[in-house]
This record gives sequence, structure tokens and C-alpha cells, in this order.
Amino acid sequence: MPDMKHIRISSEKGIEIIEAKTLPLLKPLQQSDKCAYRRFSDPKIAIVQLQKTLAKPVVAVSPKGEPLRGEVFIMGLRHTVDWLEFSGLTDEQVEIVQTELKLTHSSVV
Repeated sequence: MPDMKHIRISSEKGIEIIEAKTLPLLKPLQQSDKCAYRRFSDPKIAIVQLQKTLAKPVVAVSPKGEPLRGEVFIMGLRHTVDWLEFSGLTDEQVEIVQTELKLTHSSVV
């Protein structure tokens, strides 16, 4: 199985593009801590913020101007028979995120 890309943003490391055989173990989309999609020019990009880190400082701002706090994951979305599920990001989606996401001063660049 080829490596899948996702992005992790944190105040400690800034933006990290991660390639791995599997995606991070997150709750399914419909049960996810705080998940938003349709924020980027490509609607198949999801932003996931872990509930336990929502009280932490803002690390980035979404293209729609929403503050993103704590540890943030950005993943792709794919349609299944019944729902959407997380998937890896394409190279084009990674470029979109890097162009459209705004890191805050508290994030490492």
C-alpha cells in the first residue's frame, strides 16, 4: 500500500506534512471531536481538531477565518456508499492547504 499524506499542525512544530502507510487513528468523521470541511477551495479537505486540545492557543486560521487550536489534523475525504470517510491528501491538496491556511505567530514556521 502506498504512503498516504496528511498534515499535522501544532504550536511546537508548525505545519508537518506526514507520509505514512496509515492515517492517524481518529474517530470516524461523523463522531469526530471537531471536524470541518468545505473550508478550502477543494471541498474534499477536512480539518480535525482534537477536543482535548481546544483550550490550547490558536495555531492557525482556516481559509474561512476560523481559529484552529491545539493539535490540528488536515486530511482528505472520500465518499463511501453511505457516508464520507477520511483519506490521504493528494499532492494538489497539500499545496492548497499550504497556500490557503494561515499559521499564527505562535506556530513554528
